[in-house]
Amino acid sequence: MNGQAPDDLEAAVADLEAAPSFPAAYAQRVRAAVQRLDPLPPVLDVPGALELVAQEARIDVDAPLRTRRRGAKAAKILVKRLTAWYLAYVGEQVSDLGQAMLRLGEALAGRVDGVRRDVDDLKERVERLEGRAEEPPQGGR
Repeated sequence: MNGQAPDDLEAAVADLEAAPSFPAAYAQRVRAAVQRLDPLPPVLDVPGALELVAQEARIDVDAPLRTRRRGAKAAKILVKRLTAWYLAYVGEQVSDLGQAMLRLGEALAGRVDGVRRDVDDLKERVERLEGRAEEPPQGGR
């Protein structure tokens, strides 16, 4: 990092962004575009992870044919036609695996939520019991 501490870099970035010549609108558009390219949500919790699996579970086996080289498009079309049945078969299997993983994740997330509720209930019961144990005994002993 060129010998600069992260705080120093953050301060330098803040200074640059505060300058009147800084293209703030352009920088915001670039940041938004980069964020859209990032497949990971900002916080990867269980629901976010499951959503990511759902997004990525389907496999696209339709390879792009665009090219700038002469003859390459014809070769790509030939290879695509020769391998289409196999890629479709493999793609379906991988997609099915992704869907199964999603169902597993949803089931596990449900279990975790149930365990959390049980733990919260147990905490409440323990706190009540501890409160009772700390109370002075009632009666004339």
